[in-house]
Amino acid sequence: MKKLIFNIITLGLVMAAVFSCDNDEFVYHEKDGVYFNVTDSVYYSFKGKTTSSDTLKIPVKIMGDVSDLDRSFKVMIDQENTTAEEGIHYKALDETYTFSANKFTEDLELVVYKDDPALLTEDRIIALKLLPTNDFNLGYTDKIELKVYITNQIIKPSYWDDFLDLYFGEYSKVKHNMAITVMGHDFPYLRSEAISVTAGYGYGYWQSQGRATVTYFIENEVYDENGNRIYPWSVF
Repeated sequence: MKKLIFNIITLGLVMAAVFSCDNDEFVYHEKDGVYFNVTDSVYYSFKGKTTSSDTLKIPVKIMGDVSDLDRSFKVMIDQENTTAEEGIHYKALDETYTFSANKFTEDLELVVYKDDPALLTEDRIIALKLLPTNDFNLGYTDKIELKVYITNQIIKPSYWDDFLDLYFGEYSKVKHNMAITVMGHDFPYLRSEAISVTAGYGYGYWQSQGRATVTYFIENEVYDENGNRIYPWSVF
């Protein structure tokens, strides 16, 4: 009986000693993660633009907490899935990029070029992949790779069927081209920008532009690239 009591007391002392240690010794602070805060594909067209290059701003977001210090993240070209050529279709990536202090989102600036005549008839893919660094692990596994499609043709926005179809109806290149003429600009390449009021857009903006565009098709008989009549549509 005395031995049993002794063992219980000993076990209690050991457990007390363990839990009385500094809590910091038992808290594992895993590094924050980074991921692309967009869908798995971005489509960009030079159509209607007069410049020979442009800088795409691709949002990279933290999975974790902000820091009061600048940190570094890294992006590589996935050559196996890339059809674009460095120096012809895009500027070489930097070795590392700075994730500024006190920010949850940082823009990766990707410089792209349009001078290749082949872009008039086809697109080129720049496949990007995030890599871990001393400051960051990788975030969501389905958002660490991104394909950027560049072309000099009319190209359907990746988010058209998300909400643009409510205002512009079923997609066609002919309708898209007329919308550009009516609006005086193309659709943004990022959905986040397209729904941003601060960027000058938002749902109300697209509703008004959809109504302006459909007016043309009410007043004119127009056929799409497949020879089908584009009938006026109801704007949500």
